[in-house]
Amino acid sequence: MNDMIAQYHPTFIIMIPTMYYSTLRASNFNPENFRAMDYIIQGGSQPLPSIQAAFKQYGINIINGYGLTEAPLVLVNTPENSKRKPMSIGKAVMFVDARILDDNGEEVPTGEIGELAIKAKNVTPGYWNKPAETAKAFHGRYLLTGDLAKMDNDGDIFIIDRKKELIITGGENVLPSEVENALAEHPLVDRCVVVGYDHPKYGESIAAAIILREDEPHYAEILNQHMRSRLAGYKSQECMYQ
Repeated sequence: MNDMIAQYHPTFIIMIPTMYYSTLRASNFNPENFRAMDYIIQGGSQPLPSIQAAFKQYGINIINGYGLTEAPLVLVNTPENSKRKPMSIGKAVMFVDARILDDNGEEVPTGEIGELAIKAKNVTPGYWNKPAETAKAFHGRYLLTGDLAKMDNDGDIFIIDRKKELIITGGENVLPSEVENALAEHPLVDRCVVVGYDHPKYGESIAAAIILREDEPHYAEILNQHMRSRLAGYKSQECMYQ
């Protein structure tokens, strides 16, 4: 990727977060090769603050977009708006109706978290020969994306997490992305992923798989202290690190 950028000097590229990590950490990475680039369009997974910050220091703006196999490119941010709201995936594009729904299919109040639902001409009518899966994926004419999101007063939408990845521990909801972002703030952490696992007392608890930037035998103790300073107790006290 870095070789191609150095050769062709593109003014914008489209990438997924995995490609960002590879590009930034490659031995041949040279920020001078990005001077011609106005912005990067990203999609494929939730926007990461660390990635946004890494490219921003080189003067490169990341623009988030959103789409699914079932509904290609239905939301996108703009270059100007992405400077003010870098974590937003933008607004619904023309002829797309995007709403945030609760578990009963009702719209949630502005700013509250619910499931992103999409209605548009380019939304799939269903899954081939799978009526049960099709019925489960729709609320009326709205496709239920499986993504938790919220909408602000301007109509900008922010992806929070995957609904099925929500961790319920001791009756409390924990978003893996919130824990991941808190972990990523620590200089020891290069990359991390957070998942839930079965727990005999709490139903589920939290586990984090981490790649460290450097060897540190006491990393678990250090990260536990860091997490307690960033998050509520139930989001960090049972966290396991590997």
